Amino acid sequence: MIKVDAVYIGNGKESFIEDNFESGMNVIFSDDNDVGKTIVMQSIMYGLGAVPIFPKGFDFRHYFYIVKLDNNGTEIEILRDKNTFIVLKNQRILPFESVKAFQQFWNQNITQLPEIIKDSRPVQVGLELYTQIFFVAQDKRNSSRVNSSWFNKHDFVEMLYGIKKLNANSLDSKQISELKQQQASLKSEKSDLLKQVKVIREIGTPVSFISPTADANEQDELLQRLNALKKEIAGLRKERNHDLARKTKNETVLSELISLNRDISVGSVLCLNCGSKNVGYKPQNADYVFDITTASVRKQIIDSVQQKIEYYDDRINSINAQLRKSQDELENLLVDKEVTLADIVSTQDDYLSEREIDLKIGTINSELEDIKRKIETKKQVSDQTQKNRENFMDTLLSDMNYARKKFSDENEKEYNALFTTEDNVYSGSELPEFLTARVYALAKELHHNLPIVIDSFREGELSTGRENNLIDLLGELSNQIILTATVKKEEGTAKYSHDLRLHAINYSGHTKNKILTSKDNEEFKAEVKKFGIVFSEDSDITSLN
Repeated sequence: MIKVDAVYIGNGKESFIEDNFESGMNVIFSDDNDVGKTIVMQSIMYGLGAVPIFPKGFDFRHYFYIVKLDNNGTEIEILRDKNTFIVLKNQRILPFESVKAFQQFWNQNITQLPEIIKDSRPVQVGLELYTQIFFVAQDKRNSSRVNSSWFNKHDFVEMLYGIKKLNANSLDSKQISELKQQQASLKSEKSDLLKQVKVIREIGTPVSFISPTADANEQDELLQRLNALKKEIAGLRKERNHDLARKTKNETVLSELISLNRDISVGSVLCLNCGSKNVGYKPQNADYVFDITTASVRKQIIDSVQQKIEYYDDRINSINAQLRKSQDELENLLVDKEVTLADIVSTQDDYLSEREIDLKIGTINSELEDIKRKIETKKQVSDQTQKNRENFMDTLLSDMNYARKKFSDENEKEYNALFTTEDNVYSGSELPEFLTARVYALAKELHHNLPIVIDSFREGELSTGRENNLIDLLGELSNQIILTATVKKEEGTAKYSHDLRLHAINYSGHTKNKILTSKDNEEFKAEVKKFGIVFSEDSDITSLN
């Protein structure tokens, strides 16, 4: 089980810490709006790689975010600054210069991120999409789409299939297409051989003349495959160039760090401006500096950079292999040389006899039968996978409708999809009910063990009866749950404080629009320093610019 233990927000001058979470159901509540509930929820998810959807007026780029996770007994701390991350695990500091790099850590250490087919090639889903399995934001939520600039609701559904090992790759549509192309080629060759008996003596007759004309559908398939291959090759080249650039930059950094390590071992490195012996390493695009004067921190940074270089090496080799395969396929498809019977004769001592042609046709027939069996098998696998997909989706919708009946009127219209259409979106209290039902169903069927985070879960004037039923519903799950709510004045702050089903965290005394203060600064700085980051004398994290 993965749960949130604490979240830290700040920049050394102002900060806020929330470390009062429990493993069951938590609700952060207040008797007024704009006291920081949404900032805390967004900070948790932003620290985990989600798209930032902070309230207007809060400039999230000026702060660091630290999320403490308990991952089945192992503590993992994640610090995010814009799109750079530092992870602290088992006393090791692991810096990542991008969201994509951090995703690899997530994939290997927290939960596996599935691949989907996008733009005709396999793509690992991003955390911006994956986190929406267990997170419902207050702002920009919509029943007809996901919050992402690149992924869409179709990708979201494909991601779910990928988690259940029902992804599009297993349908093998590309392999079936390749087998059909081989089948068409063999049939054409067989036809040519049959006609060659009649026209073998007519030297100079083009083979294309005696071959059957390609079917229009086959021609369309060929054009589609050519376009897909060109797009695939362009994407792979772009990825390879990106990884080569990253590898080169890391090799330069490693060389400098090793050189610095040697300098320190034989003497002292001094700043010519101030005479300080402290040495810092500032990652690209980061607003923080590692204090690498300390041998242990310096070694961890060197080890981390070496691991990145090895990772990019593996990526580049893998991309090169994919690129060569795609280029070879494209080259084979583009070969369109007109071969005449004269060309055939010039490469042979004698004409093929009818007996030899029969033997060759027999071999082709065997190959055609083999291909036919492979296609039949592939289609059966595809049909079964499609059936499994439909069954899985039916189960999800059944769970959603079970949830709907728990906190809603049984006579209300049933949910028939994970997303509504653009012209028929839910609003009012129906929207949080729909999104909660989906989160509940996904947790139940995916068994993801991640914390469920729902901001403003009773938005839209959810009635007391429905709210109680919704809390009971979420209580059926074993996941940690974090909710936020604004109580009405007549309900009072005792509304959740005496509810034994949940752990109440009261924000009623917070100043409006000012959750960050100087009160938690020292504790915040101490936590940041665990990541090897140094503060300047004026308590500004960005000590080197």
